[in-house]
Amino acid sequence: MTKKILLMVLLVILTLHTFSNEIVRREINIQCPGTEFYEDNPILEKINTALYDYSLKTYYDETPEADQFDLSEWSVEQYLSDYEIKLYNDHYLSVFFKQYYYPYRAAHGHGFKFGVVFDLTTGKEIEMDELLKTLPNYRDRITTYLKNHYGLIKTNDKYRIEDVELKTLKEDSFYLTEHSLVLLYQTWLAGSYTAEYEIPLSQLDFKMPK
Repeated sequence: MTKKILLMVLLVILTLHTFSNEIVRREINIQCPGTEFYEDNPILEKINTALYDYSLKTYYDETPEADQFDLSEWSVEQYLSDYEIKLYNDHYLSVFFKQYYYPYRAAHGHGFKFGVVFDLTTGKEIEMDELLKTLPNYRDRITTYLKNHYGLIKTNDKYRIEDVELKTLKEDSFYLTEHSLVLLYQTWLAGSYTAEYEIPLSQLDFKMPK
């Protein structure tokens, strides 16, 4: 494999009075992965652009009116974005992002986690239904596994795993590892919280391409 993953530290700022006399101190620390390549490669360029956008996702999701190109104007006390590479082979790149957003004048911040999976042959992000579409009844298999291993229950048309209420069985996001599919659900239990449920690929009869 000629390409490789590298770390791109987009911005690390710890400033005093940078854009407002009211914000005494703020911290922005954004770390983003990227694929390194040595000749023109539109597919990997597309993935790198998407990874950059994902590293800023939580801020722009929460502050859609913010300037998309001027981070110096962010009205935030703290914004942190980190990541883990969960899978990287000739077919897939799967990244797990962990972000923390503490807006100016808020009582506290919120943590968010989400996963993304890219097809390295096309540069497109893969949804779980697309990834597993050839497997019969895979949603039923997932539900059964959640019931048997995590105690999933349904009451009054609502799903719950212990004290985590799921808005729907449809995951908010997911990531892949070599042996597992991990479902992520963003909840608001004790602030914001991301629940993670690991499903072995063997339970779905999904075989990772060689």
